[in-house]
Amino acid sequence: MTAPAPAAGMTRSEFLSSVDRAPNLAYSVGHLTAAWGQLALMIGLLSVLPEGWPWKLAAVLGMGWTQYRIYFPLHEAAHQTLFRSAAANRIAGRLCAALLFSSFENFTRIHMEHHRSWGSADDPGSMDYLVHFRSRWHQVAFFGSPLLGGQLLVKLWENLGEPLLAAASGRGAERTRRVGAGGRIPPVDLAWLAGVQGGLFVAISGLGARPLDYVWGYLLPGATVFLFLARLRMYLEHGPVDYAVSDYAGDNARRIARTHRSNLLERPLFSYMNFRLHYEHHLFPSLPSVRLPEVYRRFTSRRLHPDDFSRSYLHTLRRIARLP
Repeated sequence: MTAPAPAAGMTRSEFLSSVDRAPNLAYSVGHLTAAWGQLALMIGLLSVLPEGWPWKLAAVLGMGWTQYRIYFPLHEAAHQTLFRSAAANRIAGRLCAALLFSSFENFTRIHMEHHRSWGSADDPGSMDYLVHFRSRWHQVAFFGSPLLGGQLLVKLWENLGEPLLAAASGRGAERTRRVGAGGRIPPVDLAWLAGVQGGLFVAISGLGARPLDYVWGYLLPGATVFLFLARLRMYLEHGPVDYAVSDYAGDNARRIARTHRSNLLERPLFSYMNFRLHYEHHLFPSLPSVRLPEVYRRFTSRRLHPDDFSRSYLHTLRRIARLP
C-alpha cells in the first residue's frame, strides 16, 4: 500500500522549525465554550420541548450533532495540543470523553493507533472506511446502519467492555499490541464517566422526575446520530471515491487522508477546529489544529495528490454516490 507522497520543496523538518507549534488559548477556549455551550442550550431546550414526536426527533438530531461537536476538542486534547499544559489537556479531555461515554486515556490510545496504522485493517477506525461497495444497497446499509444502532455494541465493547475485561482478567496482551500499553481504563476515568453521566441524568431528567428524557434525549442520539456523523466524517476523510485511483480491497490500494477546502456553509455544520485539513493533520499530528491553515498555505497547497483533496464535503459525497 502506497503512502501519500511528501510535499515538494521544503522538507517536513524544515517546515516544522519555521512554524509556531504552540496552542492558541483563545482558539481553544472558544471551541470548548462553543461545544459545551451548545450542550447546555440543548439540555435547556429538552426541558421546555413541546409534546409530539416531530419535536423529539428534532431534539435527537440536535443532541447528536452537539455530541459530534464535542468530539473535536476531545481529539485536540488527546494530541496534547488543546492547551500548553498537560494537566489542562487531561482535564478537558476527561470531561469531553465522559460526555461521549468514553475514557480519555482509552480514547487517546485508540486514536494514536489510528495515526500509526490508518489505511490498514489494523486501524481501530477502519470499520468506518475500509470497505468496497458492491451495490447501492450495500452503500446505504453501510452509512445507515449507525442510525439503527448498528455500531453501538462495537463502540461500547471497544471503549468500555474490552478494557474493563482486560483489567478484570489481568490479561490484555492482544489489546496492548493493538491500542498501546495496558489497554485498561484507569479508575479516575471511570469516576469522571460516572460523575458526568450522573450529572447529565439529573439535569435532563429534572432531578429524576423524567428518567426517559435522559434515554431518548441523550443516550439515543449518542447511539445513533453521533455515530452516523462520525462514520460519515471518517469515510469522507479516508475512504475511496474512485476505485480506479484507490481501492483498499484491490491491488492499487493507497492510504488516503483527504483535505476538504470546504466553504462557509459546511464548516459550521460539519468541520470544527480545522478538521477539514485532514491531510495536513496526518502529516503533522503534533501541530495544534490552529496551525493547520498555515501548513496548507505554505507546505501542502497545490502539492496534494488529487485523491487527497476535495473542494467540498458535498463534492466528495457526490463522488461516493457514484461508486457502486
